[in-house]
Amino acid sequence: VKWVIQDSADFGTPQHRRRPIFIITRKDAPCVWNFPEKLKEPPKTAFQTIGHLPKVGAGERCLTIPLHNGPYLPQCQIDCIHGVPEGGTAPDPVNVDGTKPKKKKPKYAFARIKKDDVVGTIVQKSASISGYRTLHYEQDRTLTVWECILLSGLDETWYIPLWVRNREQLIRDVL
Repeated sequence: VKWVIQDSADFGTPQHRRRPIFIITRKDAPCVWNFPEKLKEPPKTAFQTIGHLPKVGAGERCLTIPLHNGPYLPQCQIDCIHGVPEGGTAPDPVNVDGTKPKKKKPKYAFARIKKDDVVGTIVQKSASISGYRTLHYEQDRTLTVWECILLSGLDETWYIPLWVRNREQLIRDVL
């Protein structure tokens, strides 16, 4: 048994994704696998990866890049995330309808990525274990699907079938 914890950022992805990797063989079979060497150059930062994209606000559509549409947020959530610093977090203090939540734990929490750093694991689905949404480093909105794709290590030549383009929520949930 060979094992190691690898971080995708060590191999050029602009996102930290630490995962254990196990190589298991039979006792009588030699293990000829060697884990890959880390790249010598540092990974790209969030700004280097998505800083060239046109600005879009929450709920705005980008007419030039498919899947680079600002996800809709109600005004009360935009007010909540306004002023959250890079690397900072903010819980959602009100429900979508403006009422105070009955639960002690807010329905959503937001975490803003750092502009000049590798991003952490991107979470956009509130039902996930961590329960937070990832915010753009300078715009008051969550990341677009296209930003998630690029920050996940895929490049701008990645083909997206036309039948998928209208399924932004599905892609966001998968990424």
